[in-house]
Amino acid sequence: MEVPIRIETTEGPMLAMNIFEGTNSISPGVITDAPGGVHITMKGMSEHRAFDVPGVLEFVVDTAVNVDVGLFSAWLYDKVKRPEQTKITIKEREIVFEEGEIKKAIEREITEEK
Repeated sequence: MEVPIRIETTEGPMLAMNIFEGTNSISPGVITDAPGGVHITMKGMSEHRAFDVPGVLEFVVDTAVNVDVGLFSAWLYDKVKRPEQTKITIKEREIVFEEGEIKKAIEREITEEK
């Protein structure tokens, strides 16, 4: 199952490099593995040169039957250096950027899809 995630952050491309570390390029279609048995596919990224306009990172989380959503949520939360300045949307639902809220939102999407 695929769960689309959109992150708005002032970290810009640094967040993409943190999430997709170890890949040769950061462009649409790049896939990386994350903790918890999750695969992430980059969908797009936009960056603005203005100081107060956040960049947007979009990717899809591919979850299988035996994923550890808690481990993935903790990993994603730790990748963001300024969570208080970050917005996250999981499958068109904006949630508070907190580890527990990320976990609940992804689990909700997985159970609703079944």
